[in-house]
Amino acid sequence: VGDYIFYVDGEDIELIAYTGSETSITLPSDYEGKNYNIGDYAFYECDALTSITLPEGLTSIGEAAFRSCDVLTSITLPEGLTSIGGAAFEYCSSLTSITLPESVTSIGHYAFNYCYRLYEVYNKSDLTITAGDSDNGYVAYYAKNVYSEGESKLKTVGDYIFYVDGEDIKLIAYTGSETSITLPSDYEGKNYGIGERAFYNCDSLTSITLPESLTSIEDYAFRDCDSLTSITIPEGVTTIGNSAFSSCDALTSITLPEGVTSIGDYAFEYCRSLTSITIPEGVTTIGEDAFWDCKALTSITLPKGLTSIGDEAFHWCSALTEVNYNGTIADWCGISFGDDEANPLYYAKHLYIDGEEVKDLVIPSGV
Repeated sequence: VGDYIFYVDGEDIELIAYTGSETSITLPSDYEGKNYNIGDYAFYECDALTSITLPEGLTSIGEAAFRSCDVLTSITLPEGLTSIGGAAFEYCSSLTSITLPESVTSIGHYAFNYCYRLYEVYNKSDLTITAGDSDNGYVAYYAKNVYSEGESKLKTVGDYIFYVDGEDIKLIAYTGSETSITLPSDYEGKNYGIGERAFYNCDSLTSITLPESLTSIEDYAFRDCDSLTSITIPEGVTTIGNSAFSSCDALTSITLPEGVTSIGDYAFEYCRSLTSITIPEGVTTIGEDAFWDCKALTSITLPKGLTSIGDEAFHWCSALTEVNYNGTIADWCGISFGDDEANPLYYAKHLYIDGEEVKDLVIPSGV
């Protein structure tokens, strides 16, 4: 029927495939006057589909029906829907919110698994939905807000979606298609941070300008942005979250501000084009695997106040030849290294303390 293929076996009617090329679609209201359901894998890997409207008579969604529709930003589940099959929306990583109708009684295993931007669930059903819980198909596993009454905390401003909870304001998603963007300077006059996975896997993003008022960069914020070549982090940011820039393969340079106090686990792992980085005064900890497999990294500057570097922080940084340290030898000896490859000297051949290369070691008497 048009761009849709149905499987019809008496009263058993299922929509099993869409053959069109539209990115935003409204499904047929019925099949020859009869209600139908969505079959298993019907829209599996429809990776251009951004929006879909489901018919009112729908009662079930089959397994993996919308799995890996990774740019699907909007879907409304109709009243009357009773079951959502296993993995039905798995890897729908652009969904930021979902409303569960009163009629829903079951959600299959992994139905919303890896929907890592699904910040909000409006639960009208009798199912027990708890933020952070893997029950009911992981529907609220990534959620910050699960509610059954009141207003949404998600606010859309142009191509950006913010999560607003009082003074806690996070940019959580970008819905546009530009490859070079400048983020809003504020949200309604208030500063904000970049939330978890906000730009995760934005693999066409080449350049981004962050506002001076930015307060934080959370876990996985720019992970897998593998076309991003450079970024300047503003002074107000104090923490670089876990895996914040992991697998940004094209990133050649990054500027960290003086206010940063910690670099999270895996923060720059697999940034294989990164050649050098200066870690500012004020950073006290570098997390485990922070620079894992940064194969092009040839030099690094470490601050005097650094107290600990986690396991394998510089593992596979085989091109690293020069370490510059702004403290004294005594300060260097006071750094806690998680293991051998946490110490950049595992690979580097030259250590410069306060600008001078360390070549001689004198063991004092009495040792």
